[in-house]
Amino acid sequence: MVVWHGNLVARSPCGGLSAVLYGEAVQLILFLLVLLPLTTRMLTRYHGIRGLIAGLPSSSQHTFGGLPWFAPHASADIFGTVVGLGFVLSFSYWCADFLLIQRVLAARNSRAMAQTPMLAITAKLVLPLLLVTPGLAAARIYGASLSASYDLALPRMLIDLYPTKLLAVSLAAIFASLFIGMCGNLAASVSIFNYDLYQSFLRPGASDQHYLRVSRLTAVVVSFASVGAAYLAFTSNSLMEYVQLVLSSLYTPLATTLLLGIFVPSLARRSGLPAMLSGTIFGAVHSALALIGYLHYGSGLATSFYTAILSAGTTTLVMFAISLSSQWQTASTRQISKGLSNSEQDAVRDPMIWGLSAGCCIAVCILYVLFF
Repeated sequence: MVVWHGNLVARSPCGGLSAVLYGEAVQLILFLLVLLPLTTRMLTRYHGIRGLIAGLPSSSQHTFGGLPWFAPHASADIFGTVVGLGFVLSFSYWCADFLLIQRVLAARNSRAMAQTPMLAITAKLVLPLLLVTPGLAAARIYGASLSASYDLALPRMLIDLYPTKLLAVSLAAIFASLFIGMCGNLAASVSIFNYDLYQSFLRPGASDQHYLRVSRLTAVVVSFASVGAAYLAFTSNSLMEYVQLVLSSLYTPLATTLLLGIFVPSLARRSGLPAMLSGTIFGAVHSALALIGYLHYGSGLATSFYTAILSAGTTTLVMFAISLSSQWQTASTRQISKGLSNSEQDAVRDPMIWGLSAGCCIAVCILYVLFF
């Protein structure tokens, strides 16, 4: 993906992957310029983080304060937050972050490739301090009036607390960072489709000009798809709920398959694709049932957390079931299949693999609906 794209970057250093990497650096700087003065002002106003937290309700002073251990019907619970968000969604984000993978593969040497995730994690640990502190201050300043739309918390604070000139610069920086982030995801999607799918499977051996035209066409299609997805985001109470809902259905099966393939090498290679598709379908169906009201959760975030848990569980179950069935079939039919060619054995095995995958997915759906 990046090697071929990197050749284009070498000829045109002002675009391609170089533009994405430098754009991400600019995005981080813009976030710091907007949030650092606001965070500093809030900490000064409330005499530090302790004074800021002391003015909040007791249930809001800690992440798990007043939360039940296991209650999908509540707005949040400890099990869903720890397992769904802290484990499944967090691992899924870091394992399937296309932008981070591009940064790793674009490193100069193997040492830089190993340091890239650590540097990214260090930068990510600084951002929560700049994001959470204004959020806590917004809860104290505006109270329950923010419950209608949490997305308006930061713009409302900027309008009320920043002077006009600084407000204009801050809003321009926010919009610019959003555009830069969208361009980075767009470039990653185009690279993955063009190299990993189109060039590898659909049209191998074509010229660079042909792949360049396909990349441009893919960029147009992905751009229109992202605009349509943005309109769907308006139906959510907050952008965070929408993002977590998408991650729980799409990122989780991919990351689960990747982690199982790394840490359990005895699993059959052919179980990866059916397991990933089963987890994706189950997650999408579960989210759709929750959106139409057939499954009831206490909040949109709770829906995303449990969707991620169930999607990862379905992917794991299907992957292990197919691997065990493949081992059993290999041991039991080794003698009678000696006269069959490899293609004939694949023809016998493929229907069983897909049938077992569908059966596991349906069984999990039925059991969950019955006991939910």
